[in-house]
Formats: sequence, structure tokens, C-alpha cells
Amino acid sequence: ELGATEDLGSFRVNLSDGRVLTTTLAVHSAQGASVLEKAVNAPLGRPMPAVRDAVNSVLSQQNPDEITTGEGRRALRRDLARAMNFAAWNFRRGAGPGLEVDPTNREVDGELLDADLQDSIWDSMTGPILKVYFVDFEIID
Repeated sequence: ELGATEDLGSFRVNLSDGRVLTTTLAVHSAQGASVLEKAVNAPLGRPMPAVRDAVNSVLSQQNPDEITTGEGRRALRRDLARAMNFAAWNFRRGAGPGLEVDPTNREVDGELLDADLQDSIWDSMTGPILKVYFVDFEIID
């Protein structure tokens, strides 16, 4: 079940072909979970630096031609959810920001994540982040 929507703010990254992506993201966390609440006590403040770093890492690896299609954007939302959840889990374990995030990694502690996402309306089945929203999305030449 979805909890509150949380604003992660704006991101501006260089894409794989040299163009620039500017986007603003919001997420729906699982009921009772909050990425931003967990960050309040973090030494670097909120939103959680590890989560923002994960977003930057995933976005900067993107091919603009793929993320301008509906299917490409859907895959990107799922990659972002997976990377942000992975970063949040590692942060809680004390790994902190600056993680190398592989959006194709579907395992944490030997568990396969989001195996049932094929026809799901969710971007992640495991949380804390379940849905990712692009509030705005622009690729600049």
C-alpha cells in the first residue's frame, strides 16, 4: 500500500551522448516508510544523499533515444526505484553515500528483487520506494 508522496527535487545530469537531462522526481514510499524521514537524522541532511547519488548515477548512464519512449521511461522509473531502494538499504547498514549503483543488480543479500514486476503498476515491489514520478523531464541538446 502506498504512503505519502515525497519530493526528491531537481536533477541535472550529462547523458551518455553529451546531452543534458533536467528532471524533477517525486516518489511514493510504502505505507509507513519514508526515504526523507530516514534522512532527517543523517549527518548530511535531507533528502538522503545516498538516494540522490543513486539517482545521478542511473540518470547519467542513460541513452536519450531510449528514455524518450514510453517503454524506455517505464524501464528508467524501475531502474531508479531499484537503485534508490538499494542505496537506502546500504545507507541504513552504514555504507553511506557514494555507492557504485548498478541498475541491473536485482539482488540484495542473495534475494532476487522485483521478480514479479513484468505486468505490475509498481516500479518496485520491495520498497521503501514503490513508485517513481517524473514531475518534469527535459533533454537539452
